[in-house]
Amino acid sequence: MAPRANTTDALLESIRKVSGRPGAEWEVPPDELHGGYWAEVFKVRIAGVPDLEGDLVARVMPHAEAAAREITVQTHVAEAGFPTPRIRMSSAPTHELDRAWSLMDFVRGSMPLEGLSGPALLLSGPRTLTQLPDRIARLGVALHALDPRPLQDRLSSRDDVGWLLSNLRDRAEGLGRDDLKGALDDLEGSRPETARLAICHGDLHPFNVLSGPDGEVVLDWTSARIADPLFDIAFSRLLFAYLPIRVPRLVRPLLSAIGGFQARRLLSRYGRHSGERIDRGRLAWFTRVQATKMLVELEEGRRDAANSGEPHPYEAIAGRLAKVSNPSR
Repeated sequence: MAPRANTTDALLESIRKVSGRPGAEWEVPPDELHGGYWAEVFKVRIAGVPDLEGDLVARVMPHAEAAAREITVQTHVAEAGFPTPRIRMSSAPTHELDRAWSLMDFVRGSMPLEGLSGPALLLSGPRTLTQLPDRIARLGVALHALDPRPLQDRLSSRDDVGWLLSNLRDRAEGLGRDDLKGALDDLEGSRPETARLAICHGDLHPFNVLSGPDGEVVLDWTSARIADPLFDIAFSRLLFAYLPIRVPRLVRPLLSAIGGFQARRLLSRYGRHSGERIDRGRLAWFTRVQATKMLVELEEGRRDAANSGEPHPYEAIAGRLAKVSNPSR
């Protein structure tokens, strides 16, 4: 895909400044990659900067504070040995580029469901459908086993769920969505005690996982939080239960059955690999949090779509998310 010239030109100028190498050039023209819903993502190769040899992925991110957090989390988990691309260089917005950016190792591989959508996804075979929940569960267990305290110190935060609820409430109010604001008020008033804190990815699903020659690698740490591990499990379970793909009406019962199977399998495999018993009451609360968060993001995406014309990925499951967010409706 042809890149946006103004972004890549400004990115190169910023790389020159941050690296102290004014002679840096694109060794090959940047190639815009799919999958950057929030950020612009490019495959790049840079000449003239010894620390940046080889194929890299550049992420250009619109919100500096969120970008700084994402970069901090990804840097930390990579240093801790978790499978995610190593960040080679990053920067806050500069005079040359008014957005934050990072450069990370390019990982060769494929997504488990790459190239599949709609009916093709449903016919991808029992092996794929059986393995995916197990793979996500294993990655979640490995991530949640990392000591969160060093990252807490880096982020100067303890438990991010309270902050997230407040942030979502403000966003829902700004959107004029009193229903979502009310759901968040109810969630704040019924919050259960946290059993333990862990580093959570926040967006752990098959399209954020690459399978390569050295195993699986997790991408996109935009939604990462310090939280109860159920924060992650609730999101992954929702995405498996309500697969956000559009299929013909006659196929929807099959899609629902497959989703239910994968959601149940995710829970059983996470419990088996972690040795932890999943508290269903606390899981239900975190599931409501995630569903409400997705609805806030969907409403924001709808307003962006008025300009871009691209529907938000959650549009296909909006009705089901609304029932989870506010079960009394």
